[in-house]
Amino acid sequence: MSRAGRVGAPPRALLVLEQTLGNAVYGALVERAATAHRDIDPEVIRIHYREGGALSRLPGVGSWTVRASLTARSEVRRAMRRRPTDVAFVCTSVPGMLLGDVMTRVPTVISTDATPANFDLVGVAYGHEVGAGLVETIKRTAVARIFRRAAALVAWSEWTARSMVVDYGVPPNRVHRIPPGVDLSLFTAGERPARHGPIRVLFVGSDFERKGGRDLVEVVASLPGTAELDIVTSQAMSGLPPHIRVHRELTHRSPELPALFQAAEVFALPTRGDTYAHVVVEAMAAGLPVISTPVGAIPELLGSGERGVLVPRGDTRALRDALVRLASDRGLARAMGSRAAAYARATHDSDANMGRLMDLLAATAHDRHQVARGRDASLSSHPITERVC
Repeated sequence: MSRAGRVGAPPRALLVLEQTLGNAVYGALVERAATAHRDIDPEVIRIHYREGGALSRLPGVGSWTVRASLTARSEVRRAMRRRPTDVAFVCTSVPGMLLGDVMTRVPTVISTDATPANFDLVGVAYGHEVGAGLVETIKRTAVARIFRRAAALVAWSEWTARSMVVDYGVPPNRVHRIPPGVDLSLFTAGERPARHGPIRVLFVGSDFERKGGRDLVEVVASLPGTAELDIVTSQAMSGLPPHIRVHRELTHRSPELPALFQAAEVFALPTRGDTYAHVVVEAMAAGLPVISTPVGAIPELLGSGERGVLVPRGDTRALRDALVRLASDRGLARAMGSRAAAYARATHDSDANMGRLMDLLAATAHDRHQVARGRDASLSSHPITERVC
């Protein structure tokens, strides 16, 4: 008997968490929330990115999706042999692609920042190539099968939720839009005294080239006396003018990082390709207006110019104009930052959003037990979170 069927025992939840890029930050939020939630007994499987060696050079089977899925399948089957599982949670769809048989035995919730169809739209900046027609049709069919087998899907944005429904035929009532959120105790809009002189700009991004760091450096280098720039990245850089500073080896646990957000007046991420850009929400929570590009879910985060400025990717002239505009109108920059902070507090509080996610997992496990006992139970009966209609 599963623990969900025992009075007073929380359901056992298997959490399969991909550890690439922003997914590692998301995974940490999920782990913290699951550990604290009274209706979840979690076991965590972390899927770390590793270079594929010889396997990565094999056509069709060497991709990260295949390697992550094989690892997840092996680890999940091992965990399920150790103890019964009431519900599984998989982030992202990448390690979930070979878990179809698991989904027939255990109700599974899949969470992702982007569907493969979403990623095809922005993937060129990641070095991703869209395959030939037949190959893409096979891939889309496989993803649709996995998505439809899932008990529920969690989309980080409306952009992703829409793709789940339109591109993969998932019923809208099984798609839940739950953004990851940010830790509002770390990223908060504190009081910023009025400043004079160059406007202080912040950029945070390990993948410096893809995130548009080079474009930003070129622009700020041409604006001495108007803007100064702090860069947080893992990339070594040299030959920069004195008004551009580089901060390396900082992580989300580094106290220097929130301090840099507090010292900044504008956050700039002129990214060439992104799906969700979690750091944009962190900047908004810190009360910063954001300059970015209309890729992935970023336009819905910034709204129609209320919380920041969108510039075409790769357009350094538009980027320069946006920076000069905010530098010359600090009142506008502060107003945008204020609206950004209010939006982040209302919609991207990680404690609230992760609580909703844990409630979804608990309800999914509960429904499984109810169905097993022959009762009429439906996930739609639980007012868990916003659904896509």
